[in-house]
Amino acid sequence: MFFYPYQYITLENDENIAYIQDLSLDKPNLLFLHGNLSSASNWTRTLQALAGDYNLYALDLRGFGQSSYHHKISHLSDFAQDVKRFIQTMNLNDLTIIGWSAGGGVALEVAALLPDTIKQVILVASIGLRGFEDIIDVFPNVLPLFNPFGQASSEFAHQSIVSHMESNFRLRNRFFFQRLLHAGIFQRSHLDPTYENRLTMDAMRQQNFGDFYYSLLYFNLEEELQQMGYSSLSTIKCPVHIWHGVYDRVVESKEAYAFKAAFGKQAHLKIFKQSGHAIMDDEFELFIESIRAIV
Repeated sequence: MFFYPYQYITLENDENIAYIQDLSLDKPNLLFLHGNLSSASNWTRTLQALAGDYNLYALDLRGFGQSSYHHKISHLSDFAQDVKRFIQTMNLNDLTIIGWSAGGGVALEVAALLPDTIKQVILVASIGLRGFEDIIDVFPNVLPLFNPFGQASSEFAHQSIVSHMESNFRLRNRFFFQRLLHAGIFQRSHLDPTYENRLTMDAMRQQNFGDFYYSLLYFNLEEELQQMGYSSLSTIKCPVHIWHGVYDRVVESKEAYAFKAAFGKQAHLKIFKQSGHAIMDDEFELFIESIRAIV
């Protein structure tokens, strides 16, 4: 298995954003956004499968992977502004944006910011309209890894989780991150060892865990759109495809149905019956077929 070499672009806010690409002239443009504890590398297999038929881009969001973290984030909209700058600097248009997990929330905000550029949004196991209202209740099977002391859901518990995680980042505890990724994300995946090692190493490079954790905890899509100057979800005009795995332990499937209800006829819901949170790895062939069917 090979990995794409990173390219780098400096945005007007001085953040140095790392990205990978696989380009084919006069083909549709696709941009892939990752989630927490991940990077552009999580899209490697997808890009290789689609290569030749699309212009493909995947970036490391600010504070992830190889990208810089000069300015702290407080909301997912900070990432959306970065992605907007990336799209404009790269002069991308008629763009399909694919967001996995927290990247789904970012993708929707980008669609609001660039309504004439974003052709459609694909939400892959996306966080819900209100993010993780109680992240401790969302995936209790992972809680002992996040929070070994077992406190109840409270501000103290959240502080404990962040502190414990940041300690493992400082220690570069590879074994801990392997267990965490398997428990929460890849519980149904059978990853190539080289690929798994790359994803683990990239997860350990995350610089923004505490800031990102709280941005997910207090995320509210409609409120963030209003803060950006937009009135409601109706600002997002493009088709929204909602893909969710039956066995997702990170984001409950009820969030996918809530998105469908919120977007109505412009939304298209697809349930992956053998997938957990990492649909692109759990049902790889079906995932690729599903992209080709709509782009």
